[in-house]
Amino acid sequence: MNFRGGRMPYLSPPVPFTGSIQGGLQDGLEITINGMVLPSDGNSTHLDGSQGPTGLLANTASFCWQVMVNGSYFVEYQHRIPFQWVDTITVNGMVQLTYISFMESFGSFSGQKYNLPFHASVYGGLYAGKFLLVLGSVLPTADRFEINLRSGNDIAFHLNPRFQENTIVRNSHINSSWGPEERALSSVMPFIKGQTFMVLITCEAQGFKVTVNGQYLFSYNHRVKNLSSINMLEVAGDIQLNHVQV
Repeated sequence: MNFRGGRMPYLSPPVPFTGSIQGGLQDGLEITINGMVLPSDGNSTHLDGSQGPTGLLANTASFCWQVMVNGSYFVEYQHRIPFQWVDTITVNGMVQLTYISFMESFGSFSGQKYNLPFHASVYGGLYAGKFLLVLGSVLPTADRFEINLRSGNDIAFHLNPRFQENTIVRNSHINSSWGPEERALSSVMPFIKGQTFMVLITCEAQGFKVTVNGQYLFSYNHRVKNLSSINMLEVAGDIQLNHVQV
């Protein structure tokens, strides 16, 4: 499984939505559409992958689309045009979108789940403009989980949602010592037991910008200044990890 890729997700896009498939389709590309179906009077919802403004369906493999819904296999749909022609995705209907993400897995589409603790190398380290994606589901009985960006033995950025405390602790562990915690949130706790989430961490010149489920949550000033030395992503705790992009 290849976790590398530079395809930025669409965050909280309005519906009806039409957007380009960045870099075009290729064998093994996984497109994740996360959102909520809204109450309606029977109107349908359409998710299409298309050449230009008109349509087909959505996901990947060399001879067909493979579709999963809520983590379970749903259907395969044989290609009727060369998939390389497909360059646009559209979403219509009574749905509220949280995000649309693009993952270059270069393998069979199986809704793979990852064992925890999970580690992935960030090749070349971090730099301004680099982003990382973590997609998962909070376990119904969750107490806490953590996402760490490591520089050798140090933790440059520790993101730690704690459900009993109803907050997200941010910190750094440098030279065997924890620094001062940051806990303030400008909005309600975005992680909910039993529900999916997407964390987007963007490395900027001054710090990390964190977006959860398409909504900006907070920024965290760099405490490890040598960004290129931050070269490992770690995920652990009470979640089911669905996908990582570094």
